[in-house]
Amino acid sequence: MNGSEPQAQAWGFSCALVRVIARLTKNRLREGCHAHLPVGMVICAILVVAPMSQEVEAAPSLQLIAETTLESTTPLDPRPVGGLSGLSHIEGDRWMAVSDDARSPRAYELEIALNEDGSLHAEVIAVHDIKCEARDAESITRAPDGGWFVGFEFPATIVRFDSAFKNPRELAAAREAGAALQNNKGWESITLLPSDPPALLAISELGPAPSTEDATQYWRARAIFLDAHTGECIADGEYPISRPPGLGPTGLVEIAAISTDQFLALQRSLTIGRGFDGVIESVLFSFDDAAHFTITKTRIASIRDSGAAHIENVEAMAIGPTHADGSVTLMLLSDNNFGRDGQNATRIIALKYWPD
Repeated sequence: MNGSEPQAQAWGFSCALVRVIARLTKNRLREGCHAHLPVGMVICAILVVAPMSQEVEAAPSLQLIAETTLESTTPLDPRPVGGLSGLSHIEGDRWMAVSDDARSPRAYELEIALNEDGSLHAEVIAVHDIKCEARDAESITRAPDGGWFVGFEFPATIVRFDSAFKNPRELAAAREAGAALQNNKGWESITLLPSDPPALLAISELGPAPSTEDATQYWRARAIFLDAHTGECIADGEYPISRPPGLGPTGLVEIAAISTDQFLALQRSLTIGRGFDGVIESVLFSFDDAAHFTITKTRIASIRDSGAAHIENVEAMAIGPTHADGSVTLMLLSDNNFGRDGQNATRIIALKYWPD
């Protein structure tokens, strides 16, 4: 089978999925019921019914725009700027990043703009304290009402805030689903799918610790779909982690929604002799009939493949503005761990990505 066949099949399955959702929704409306139930049923089936996983190679669709370093200090706040582990696009040149500083969780509003000479300009324009019982913020995405969802690792949970990071409300279903996860391997990645109603997808960095009963569950991250309005769990399942070719730690560190059934995934790696890198994959949820579903992971490129010169511990990724040529900005940020592992600066890498 050539590389394009799985993609063509996945596209056909996706079109069928849209038709099924439309048909079910229409029937529910005729019955006088709310239309979101069929969507939840379909998403549930995608994850709960033993998904298969495929990985195929894709033609290059990433291009380096520019890269730069974010200053480690800001006159807006006495604390060092660092530990940036999650990113979400606000609008234009504005982005929101969360810091995993366990002592004082906070979010940084960033301005990242392309200068006329092709270089990047980046600066902190606001700092927001995140006050709640959870610690170690690892992921962030915008809520439908303009507020924020933030994923944490201690405990593994998700908290919803208003637009000013006030009025925290924990999503109990996320804490319950994360109870079996390893310490420091919680909800590393969250994204809002533009479905109707909107669904919040959260995936852990890795699966539960290996056991005598299942030594491979470590490579199956936990995935949950939550209703973005109520916080209730719509479905849960597993996400297969790709094993790196060399020795060194790895894990899923970020996801970014493209459509209702497709998102980008960033899997970070640290390989002996090569240092940090990350592989960006396009992930498509699709189905071939009412009982069998497929998760197709298409490798787009590694960060190194893009031509980036200085790659650090990249943990944050978000999709930004659309360009005239049909591409979108894909922004990457590194987590410098506040210098504890020899990294001193936060690296920012701007890429162009051409969606399928």
